Amino acid sequence: MLFFARQIVLGEGSGPHIEKIAMEGAAHLALVFGAVLVWRAPQRARDVLLLLVFLNALWTLTDLVYIPLVDLDELDFYVKTVVNATLAVGLAAAGRRAGIL
Repeated sequence: MLFFARQIVLGEGSGPHIEKIAMEGAAHLALVFGAVLVWRAPQRARDVLLLLVFLNALWTLTDLVYIPLVDLDELDFYVKTVVNATLAVGLAAAGRRAGIL
């Protein structure tokens, strides 16, 4: 997303939308790095797992506001929202089951 923001921007080549796409790319990269940290040392990475749950939940809420606000109607926006919500709930449940959270 960081490198292809101009190509995937929806009819607008600059401004807040392209910045949101770039920020999402950076956040995705941070989430992947966090997931690797939790996977490698689950007992030491409790705070990282909490951060992953929080960010996915926050991202879901942001999309639930952003999508209708900007009148986006493409299916992939809704799928991304469902994926983020599922990740937040799934990570919290897995962390609880593993005794980390």
